[in-house]
Amino acid sequence: MSQPAYRKEIDGLRAVAVVPVVLFHAGLKPFSGGYAGVDIFFVVSGFLITSIIAGEREAGKFTIAGFYNRRARRILPALFLIMALSLPVAWFSMLPDALQNYSVSVAAVTLFSSNILFWTQAGYFEPATELLPLLHTWSLAVEEQFYIVFPILVVLLWPLGRRTLGAVLLIAGVASLALADYQSWHSPTANFYLAPGRVWELMMGALLALAPKPAPFDRMLSRWMSEALAAGGLLMIAASLLIYDDTTRVPSTYMLLPTLGALLLLAFASERNLMGRLLASPPVAGIGLISYSAYLWHVPLFAFARLRSLTPVSTGLLLALAVLAFALAYVSWRFVELPFRNRRMVSTRTVVLASVAAALFLMGFGLAGIVSKGFADKFDPEINRILAEAQNRSRYLIGCNSTADLEIPPDKACRIGDGKSPVIAVIGDSHAAVLFEMIARKANEHGFDAVELTHNSCPPIAGFYRPARQLACSAHHEKVMAFLKDRYETVVLAARWTSDLEGEPFDNGEGGIEEGERGVIVPIGDDRWKQSEDARRTLVAEAYAKTVRDLLDIGKRVVLVYPIPEVGWNVPRDTAKRILLGAPKIATMTTDAKVFAARNRRAYAALDAIGEHPNLVRVKPETIFCNSFVPGRCAAMVGGRAFYFDDDHLNNVGAGFVADAILTAMARSPSWSR
Repeated sequence: MSQPAYRKEIDGLRAVAVVPVVLFHAGLKPFSGGYAGVDIFFVVSGFLITSIIAGEREAGKFTIAGFYNRRARRILPALFLIMALSLPVAWFSMLPDALQNYSVSVAAVTLFSSNILFWTQAGYFEPATELLPLLHTWSLAVEEQFYIVFPILVVLLWPLGRRTLGAVLLIAGVASLALADYQSWHSPTANFYLAPGRVWELMMGALLALAPKPAPFDRMLSRWMSEALAAGGLLMIAASLLIYDDTTRVPSTYMLLPTLGALLLLAFASERNLMGRLLASPPVAGIGLISYSAYLWHVPLFAFARLRSLTPVSTGLLLALAVLAFALAYVSWRFVELPFRNRRMVSTRTVVLASVAAALFLMGFGLAGIVSKGFADKFDPEINRILAEAQNRSRYLIGCNSTADLEIPPDKACRIGDGKSPVIAVIGDSHAAVLFEMIARKANEHGFDAVELTHNSCPPIAGFYRPARQLACSAHHEKVMAFLKDRYETVVLAARWTSDLEGEPFDNGEGGIEEGERGVIVPIGDDRWKQSEDARRTLVAEAYAKTVRDLLDIGKRVVLVYPIPEVGWNVPRDTAKRILLGAPKIATMTTDAKVFAARNRRAYAALDAIGEHPNLVRVKPETIFCNSFVPGRCAAMVGGRAFYFDDDHLNNVGAGFVADAILTAMARSPSWSR
C-alpha cells in the first residue's frame, strides 16, 4: 500500500478537536478545556503522517521530496492566504508597538518558528494573547518542526524494522511526556509552546500507525467491545473539554485523558459501529474537512475584533465571528486547499514558485515592520508620544523580577547602590517590582541601597500557590524570608493585595474591565478554602498579617504599601487607540473613587487588622491618586501624562509618586529617624 485508506471518521475527529478550540477562544465558560483540541490534533497528525510514510516505505515509493511536496500543498496555501489577507487589517487596526510585534510574528510564521517567538514574548508584561492575530500558529510551527525531523528519522531507522522504529518512538514519547510533566511545574511557558513537550502526543499517533495491525482495530474485538472503547474515547475527550480549565497543567500527564481518548477513536471508531458512523456523518465530517482553514481563520477574526473595539468584545459577537470563521473556512477549503492539493490542477512547480513568492512577500513586510518599529511614522505623533509612556517603566522588570520561567535566587538579587550603604529590600509581586527602580533612585539619594526580591503574580505570603499560572509562590517567599533573616533592616512590602483577596478581575463600572484572569491563590495542604470564597479570603488575609508580623519579629522595619488603584483600562494603549479609531482624544483618565473604596474594603480591613508597631509604617497610594488630581476620582492620567503602563501597573511617573511617599514615611517615623 502507498496511502492509508480514507476514513471519514478521522475527519469527524478533527471536528471534535476544532470546534471546542474555537468556542474556547470565544470565551464560552462550558468549554474551559477547549484548548485540548490542539492536543487531539497532534495525535491525529502523528497517526496520519506515520501511516502515510510507513505505507509508502512498504511500497518502495517514499521520498523526502514527495513528503515535503504534500506537506507544502496541505499547509502553505491557506496559511499564506490568510496571513496576506490579515496584513491590511493589521495596518489599519494596530498601534505601532502592536504592529511591530505583528511584523515579527509574520516573519516567524514564514520561518516555521512562531512557537519559539511566542515563547519569548510570553512574559508577564507582554501584550495580552487574545490581541495576537497569529498566536495560534505556534501549533503549526510545532508540526512543521516535526515534519522536518520525523521523516528523516523514519528513513534512517526503517531498515532496522518496525519494532526497532517503534521502540525508538516509544522511548522518545515517554521521555517527552516525563519532560512535559516536569516542565509544567518548572517552566510552564516553554513547556506549552516548544516542541519537546509536545512530541509525546505526536508519538502516540505514530505508534498506533506502526502497530502490527493497522487501525481500525475494531475487527479484532466484538462489535460491542469496539463500540464501548470508541464511546469511551469520546467521553474522555468530552470530559477534558468540560472539566479542564486554566489551572490544568498543559501539556502534562493530565493531557493523557483527551489524547488517549483520541487514540481510542482512531483505533476503534469505524463504519461498523455507532461512534464511527457518528463521526463520519456529513455534518461532522464536513466540519472536519474544513477544520484546518477554520483553525486558521478564527484567531485573526477574534483578535482584530478586539483590536478594533474600545470596549470589551461580547461573547455574542465572538460567536458570530466563529460562525463567520467556518463560512470563510469553507471558501478557502473549496477554492484554495483543494486545488493546491490536486496535482492535476496545480503543478509542483507552481506550488514551489507561489510558496517562495508568498514567503518573500511576507518576510519583506515583516522585516519592514521590524525596522520601522511598526511603521511608526505613519501614525499621529500623539499616538507615539502616549505609547512611549508604556515604555517608561522600571528597567528591572526583566532579569531582576522572578517569573514562572525564571526564578532568581535571593543571593543573586539585583542591588542598586554603592554596595556599602544600608539596604532597603523590596519584596512582593509585580506591583512591588514596578516600584523598584524609583525606590532605588530615591533610596540612593537618602543613603540607602535597594535590593529587588519580587516575583510576578506571587504575593509575599507563605503556604500558597497560584494554580492558574503554576506558580509555587510559597517556595519563593520562604527563600526570601530565610535570606532576609540575617540581612537588611528595612523591607518595603507591596503587592496586589486586593486582587488576590477578592479573586475577581477588576471592573471599574464604566466599561473598563481587566484583561485576562490571574486565577485565585490558594493554600497548600489546607482544604478549608474550599468551603466557601469567604473561607479562602480569611486564610489569605491571615497570611497577609503573618508575613508582616514575621518580618517585625525578626527585627525588620517594614513599609507596608496598601493597594495601588486599579484602572480597568490599559491607560496608554486605550488612549492611543481612541486616536487611531477616530474617537475623541482624552487627556485625563480617571475612575470612580467610590468604586476603589468598595473594591478595596476587605483588603484595607485585612491590612489594618495587623495593628500598630513602632517598626511598621503604612503608605496608602490612594491618598496620592484618589481625590487629589480630580475630586471623587482616582487619576490614571492627567494632562496627557500617564501614571500607568497598562491597566494596573504604575509606570515610572506613578511609581515615583509612591517612592517619594515611602521615603517620606520612613523619614517621619521615629524608628527610622533614630
